[in-house]
Amino acid sequence: MAEAYLRSLQLPEVETLSSGTVIDEFKGMPVSPHGIAVLEHHGIANYAKRVREQLTPERLARGDLTIFLNERVVDEARTIAPLPKRMAVWEVADMGEGSRQVKKASDAEHFSVAMFGEIKAQIDALVPQLVP
Repeated sequence: MAEAYLRSLQLPEVETLSSGTVIDEFKGMPVSPHGIAVLEHHGIANYAKRVREQLTPERLARGDLTIFLNERVVDEARTIAPLPKRMAVWEVADMGEGSRQVKKASDAEHFSVAMFGEIKAQIDALVPQLVP
């Protein structure tokens, strides 16, 4: 969702790259349909990729600024490669983490909406640092 929202802003000179730290555990699974539905609601689903990509040392080294959704993701990334010098760590719980335990379909829908709101707020605060 973060990559799709940031791409939708079409900021000059800003390139986005999104990777997951445990994607290999979800091989063959599509991206979250609940997340795509939230992006569709905001008119930005066309900016979302439909294939999950695993974080690799090469992808981690590529960015000027690396953003991690939360500390758990930082810990997972640390097992893949050395952490970058310039990084930000948000406090956005992913699906299945913390209080976002999915017990029924409506939970996933609700959590996806909440996650998008948190991610959007973080990106909106970040944009002034990216664009002079």
